[in-house]
Amino acid sequence: MKNDLLKNIGSDASPLALAAKLVLREALDNIQVHPCDEGDDAVAARQLPVEMQALLKALLDSQDEQTSPRALLVKIAERGTPADGHAFCTGCGSSRAHIAELQQFLVSSAGLRKKA
Repeated sequence: MKNDLLKNIGSDASPLALAAKLVLREALDNIQVHPCDEGDDAVAARQLPVEMQALLKALLDSQDEQTSPRALLVKIAERGTPADGHAFCTGCGSSRAHIAELQQFLVSSAGLRKKA
């Protein structure tokens, strides 16, 4: 797919976001576009009904808010470092050392605590 607008909505998304993704994926896949635009969700999205465009915008905006730098740092602090054997955090791509450094920074400066 050339431009998958829904690719960042993973299995860790809320049940509502996952359901919206399913509905939007079906709607986007059922829109016929010019052959050179096949697989480009941005082109297909222009042909969605207004209500579906609003749902798409809301879903994408909610994902943008969740992936802000602060949200990623909070997620890292809450979840801890990746499990043994994983060199990088799948949520943000950070190394274990970088995640540990960010956790320490959050705990000391923002008063956040890692979940037990």
